[in-house]
Amino acid sequence: MSSGSWYWPDVSDEDGAKDAMRLGMWCAIPVASVTGLFVVFSFFGIKLMGITPSALLDAVLFAAIALWVFQVFTICGGDGIRTLPH
Repeated sequence: MSSGSWYWPDVSDEDGAKDAMRLGMWCAIPVASVTGLFVVFSFFGIKLMGITPSALLDAVLFAAIALWVFQVFTICGGDGIRTLPH
């Protein structure tokens, strides 16, 4: 049974779960980068899409999410997926 779609991998097996973690990490990186860039512009008085310097917290949170997912992905390597009931 394939529950995957064109935008998200099937997570019913270990390889699909690893792909989902990798995809989540690579989605968080550009969000953190673009938000951080907009925050830098806001420090100089350039408002893009209503971003203020307080959005720096958002950029840091998304960077932390990307780092956490990367660490979990590399350290665990999907071992936790094996403990899930089938």
